[in-house]
Amino acid sequence: AKVYAGGRYFLCRRCYDLAYACQTEGSLDRLARRADKLRESLGGELGFDAPPPPKPKGMHWRTYQRRMNEIECADRTLWAALDGWLIEARSRMRR
Repeated sequence: AKVYAGGRYFLCRRCYDLAYACQTEGSLDRLARRADKLRESLGGELGFDAPPPPKPKGMHWRTYQRRMNEIECADRTLWAALDGWLIEARSRMRR
C-alpha cells in the first residue's frame, strides 16, 4: 500500500480522493496513448508521426499485421478527431 502526503496527514489514494492521470485525460489523449502503447509493444518510436515499427523477431506475421491495423485505426480516429477539433476552433475564432 502507498500513502500520500496530500495535506496534514499521510493517507491512501481513496482517503484523499485522488485520481489516476488517465482518469482525467481527454478522448484525444486517450487515443494517442493507446496508439503509443501499441507502437511500444512492437518496439517502435512513440508519436503518431513516427515511422511504422518493424516486425519484432519471433512474432508471427499475423499478430504483427493485427497490431499494425490497430495502430492505423487508432491513428485514423485520432486524425479525424483532431480535424474536427480544428474545424470547431476555426469557427469559434471567426465569431
